[in-house]
Amino acid sequence: MNNSIIDNLDFESFAIDCESLDIQLFDAKKHGIIKVYANENQPALFLKEVEKFDFETSKQIAEIQHICWNFQKVLFLYVYTKTEIRIYNCSSKPFYLGENITELNLKKELKKLEIHTCLETDKEKLNILNIVFSRLAVDTGFIWSSEEAVVIREKINLQKRVDKYLIQSLEKAAKELENEG
Repeated sequence: MNNSIIDNLDFESFAIDCESLDIQLFDAKKHGIIKVYANENQPALFLKEVEKFDFETSKQIAEIQHICWNFQKVLFLYVYTKTEIRIYNCSSKPFYLGENITELNLKKELKKLEIHTCLETDKEKLNILNIVFSRLAVDTGFIWSSEEAVVIREKINLQKRVDKYLIQSLEKAAKELENEG
């Protein structure tokens, strides 16, 4: 897609099909095309292009973020249209996506997982997007050291990653067993 909001981030020509890195997480029929950007053959983030951010797309994003969280190897899911990008936190624990979830609740829960969102008309957010979330910034780890990324770093809580969650669950179960004698 030419002249898209994603173009300035410089991932498109470097992102590859997930299966090229032997990442077989996503059901192509259900989730569509999801690309991976890798740095030194290690997955760094996932990219998903959508037509629009509607209710069905939002459910799909929630499912994909959950899969990414379980995968444990990427921090970001970039979902974009030609005019908008939303970057989701893959280290945050996903929410339960029940069959009866309302559109309002789905939007509210997804909003909690958003690290950054930007429309092509918002020059200030575009500047942050290009500085903090570009391919160069991802490759250099700029997000972890820059003043521009302080607010974004605060949203990324690595203590909510799936491995930390599992350890906490095991510790809790061990305490309960210990208390039962």
